[in-house]
Amino acid sequence: MPPFSNFSIKAQEAVRKAHELATERGQSQIDALHLLAALLLIPDEENVVLNILEKLEIDIGGLTDAVVDELEEIGRGEHDNLFRFPGLSDSGFGESFGSEQ
Repeated sequence: MPPFSNFSIKAQEAVRKAHELATERGQSQIDALHLLAALLLIPDEENVVLNILEKLEIDIGGLTDAVVDELEEIGRGEHDNLFRFPGLSDSGFGESFGSEQ
């Protein structure tokens, strides 16, 4: 069974985006900030996270900017709060999730 097969499509999209954000920055691991940034950056009218933040009157643009700025500060593999996802690598990522949606 491929990793993440029990995740919803939306959860898979968030992990994909988090992976993309990490690899764009040369980071080999995904941490909570990558996942938060992914949830903030996925444009979707059904994005539950954005809907909740809007109802709480949170400055989503400011929060997104702060999170992305913090991502830039994370050293390559030096952050303490990192998640390691088996099967999530540049070569195995597509295989883990498949291309169907």
